[in-house]
Amino acid sequence: MAILYITDLDGTLLDEEARVSAETRAILNDLMGHGLPFTVATARTHLSALPILRGLNLTLPLVLLNGCMLYCPQKEEVMEYTPFSQGATHALVAAEVLAELTGLLLTIRNGTLELHCGDNQEKAFHKLQDGLCPVTTKTAKNLGQEELLFAMYTDSHPEKLQRIYDRLRPRADLTLDFYRDRYEEGRWYLELFSATASKKTGVLRLKELCGAKRLVCFGDALNDLPMFEACDESYAVENAHDEVKRKALASIGKNTKSGVAHFIRAHFLKCNI
Repeated sequence: MAILYITDLDGTLLDEEARVSAETRAILNDLMGHGLPFTVATARTHLSALPILRGLNLTLPLVLLNGCMLYCPQKEEVMEYTPFSQGATHALVAAEVLAELTGLLLTIRNGTLELHCGDNQEKAFHKLQDGLCPVTTKTAKNLGQEELLFAMYTDSHPEKLQRIYDRLRPRADLTLDFYRDRYEEGRWYLELFSATASKKTGVLRLKELCGAKRLVCFGDALNDLPMFEACDESYAVENAHDEVKRKALASIGKNTKSGVAHFIRAHFLKCNI
């Protein structure tokens, strides 16, 4: 494999309604039918990524959870993963008690993924599609032997999430992402991952597994910068954060105008003439 193309999802491949447009889907499926090596690297879990990507003929592993998970879409199974450290899990238990808040927890045990939905997280559940793994109502302190891969907390009052953020921010073994939802006004999210994984480590591992010689990637947000460091060519969509544009080789079209798909078509055809 000469070149592997990897794109972020939200704000990059997806439109303003978090969808793969019909134009993007048609272009990429046509190119993949002619041998295009293509996949995605996203902060999303398989629970929200797979329904969004339905209709794209993806065969290569997906880089999920900001690099914490490599997932095979054809077999619907986890290939590799990086869980929370035991200390980070214990710290999260204490933070939940302090903040009096429960969240959405994704765990794995013996290769099986499970989702645990806290009793005050009903409004967040629309971000994670049901049916792709078992669901329970466990909190962090009740996990038992499961390994924790991902935690997400949401509320319309960010000060509630701030309590968990302030408690866990000093930990070197956790990555925290505290943000306002780009799709739903007035909703805030706090997401937590293992700090030992990143989009950089994820795409480099994917490069090794696929035997690719070069990586070409696309992004829009600050969490895409580690991926940019790993790639031979990195491109920012027109709507990207200014810092992402500064770090990119060049800027391309907007996410709402199928910018990634159009660029890949031109780049892939040029490299295969």
